[in-house]
Amino acid sequence: MTDLSNPLFRPPGARAKAAPANALDPGIEGLWQIASFQYRVTADGTYSLIGPPSAYAISAGGRTLTLGSTDYTRVLGGGASLVGVWQGTFPDGNDIWLEDMYLRADGTYTIQWTVNGVFDSLYYGTYGDMGSQMQFEERRAVVTTFGADQIRFDPPYSPIQEGTYTLDAGIGTWSVTLDGQTIVYTRVV
Repeated sequence: MTDLSNPLFRPPGARAKAAPANALDPGIEGLWQIASFQYRVTADGTYSLIGPPSAYAISAGGRTLTLGSTDYTRVLGGGASLVGVWQGTFPDGNDIWLEDMYLRADGTYTIQWTVNGVFDSLYYGTYGDMGSQMQFEERRAVVTTFGADQIRFDPPYSPIQEGTYTLDAGIGTWSVTLDGQTIVYTRVV
């Protein structure tokens, strides 16, 4: 996983967040689902979104990656390997969005978005290559619990969110309330 405290992965002017004290209710660890989305929470509090598998193909010359229905142009790397840097261009009205996707041999990735040449956001996680499909697991936050029912989500790219949670092991649900909105996860067996 990419460490945003490393200045090589931090946007200019951004400050690294202090590492939280990782206390986590062990009942939260595991694989959870909301509708068709799956989330993983690991013992260290890493909270990740697991995307659905997407078909991919690399052109014969290795210059184009088609991921789903989106084409990316190779910036670094070569051949039939996914490993390298790929760039997608997405016009949006008067704006031009660029997605730079860094796929590493160790299965980690970083995605950087810019709009009109200005940094917008950075996402990172792991990916799996299943031959003609790939699947992304994006790190969304570090989760900690404290008190009887308090929970904190610390995303690398937005403000910390705090709220309350409940676990119902009998029916396999984890409910989180943030800003008055309750989200119910169902444990995946």
